Amino acid sequence: MMEETRCKKMIDNQPQGGKMDRSGSRSNQFLQTIERICSRPSYMCGGSRRDAAEDLLQLRFATGKIHLIITSSKFDAASKESFIRQNGLPILIMALRAAPSEKQIVDNIISTLLELLHKSSNSKYLAILVNCDACSILLQILMSEYKESLPRECLMMQLHQLLAKIGTKDPKFPVKGRLSQALVITLNLIKTNTTHYKNLLPLLRVLKMYSSNNINASYLVKNACIQLMTRIVTNCCKNHSAIIKHALEILCNLTKTKKHAVRAVNFDNIPTFLTMHCEWHPNNSKHKYVTERRLILTFLKNLTNTNEDLTIQQSNEAFFTFTVLTLLMDVF
Repeated sequence: MMEETRCKKMIDNQPQGGKMDRSGSRSNQFLQTIERICSRPSYMCGGSRRDAAEDLLQLRFATGKIHLIITSSKFDAASKESFIRQNGLPILIMALRAAPSEKQIVDNIISTLLELLHKSSNSKYLAILVNCDACSILLQILMSEYKESLPRECLMMQLHQLLAKIGTKDPKFPVKGRLSQALVITLNLIKTNTTHYKNLLPLLRVLKMYSSNNINASYLVKNACIQLMTRIVTNCCKNHSAIIKHALEILCNLTKTKKHAVRAVNFDNIPTFLTMHCEWHPNNSKHKYVTERRLILTFLKNLTNTNEDLTIQQSNEAFFTFTVLTLLMDVF
């Protein structure tokens, strides 16, 4: 308590900026504190043990206060714009890069970023984070947390929520995920959360971006990702249409190449997905599942559109069974 009081006095003694609302002024004050600490040469070079402990104490206090300000009811859209104009996002990433192993600082910043990006369709915020190379530091934190003896699954889910938003604007994100070995982590988390749909959605969104890369797709196919996505699609009910959609998009990405499509045919997926497509057809009067049905047909087209004689034979055998033909006739 005494350390927090001393830290608060040190921050309060700093000069404040121009005329703004109280929350904007306070957040600007704490941002200046973080920027001053992270830009200090002695801090970047290590400095003395006492100075480093003092800096970490101030970082914990400042990031915690920023999180409280942003999550308060008084922090509206105008305050968010003011925070962005004050270079709030780059400064938070700077603090994250300076202390990636400090759990309290990481928790404060990750929660703050999630709150800032929550229900935000402004791509400008995401572009700022991409320019700060936020994906790399988030992947590094994910890898470090996964290697802990008792990894915090809640933090890893929050990191995937952020990566699912920021990664869409980073063209190098699939490569970064493979080089940092985060691809393996995401796949393992999906295997342990196949029935936890709240956790599964951000994981699938990240895996979908990974699977857009051919090298990543090859690794995923070799590690039974097609069977995993098939199990997720078949086990999900129609209420979880977002999960089904992302899983089908991953399957389409994984079977783009003929080599991977041959592997998928061997798993007897054609009758399963044809049956699913036809079961959804009678109950689709409002065209609610058009996207999912289109993805199923795209996946089936990838399986049958190969030049391998064996694959063609297996695909034809699946299509021309009596049951499948009956289902197709029901559609038309």
